[in-house]
Amino acid sequence: MATAPFGQRDVTYFYRRVEGFVPGGSTCHSQIELSGDGRWLLLRLASTVRFTVALSGSSARALLHALRTSGSAQIPVTHEDHGPRLLRVGPHATPEELPVIERGVCRTSGAPAMELALDLPQRQSLRLIFPPSRLRRLICELATAYLQLVHD
Repeated sequence: MATAPFGQRDVTYFYRRVEGFVPGGSTCHSQIELSGDGRWLLLRLASTVRFTVALSGSSARALLHALRTSGSAQIPVTHEDHGPRLLRVGPHATPEELPVIERGVCRTSGAPAMELALDLPQRQSLRLIFPPSRLRRLICELATAYLQLVHD
C-alpha cells in the first residue's frame, strides 16, 4: 500500500464542503478533497488538519456502502501524524444531539441520521452527525470524489 499523500494537496483538482452537526446541534463543515495524484480521498472532518484522514479507493467504497445502507463499519484510514486509524460509521441513535428541526426530519422521513467518529491519541476525538438531508449531500460528494480517484 502506498503512503498517504498529505503533502500532495491540490484543491484545484477536487474540493467539496459538506455540512453536518457536532453533538449538541452546532453546524460543522467538513471538506472532501483528492490528493494531487488522484489516488487518495482526503476527508477533513470539521475542516481541521487535526482530524484529516486519507482513504484509499477500497476504504472510500466501504464508507459509501455503510452510509448508503445505514450500516455500521470501521473504515481503515491513514492519519498524517498517527498512522493507521479506524473511522467509525453507523446510525446515530441519539436524536436529542441534533437541532430540533432536524429531529423532526429524521422522524418524518424514517431515515436514520448517520455518524462519523474518529478517535486519536491523547483523548482527542470527534463525532459528526449527518441527518438525512445532509447525509444525501455527503454521499453524493463522496461518490463524486470516489469516481474521480485514480485506481491502480
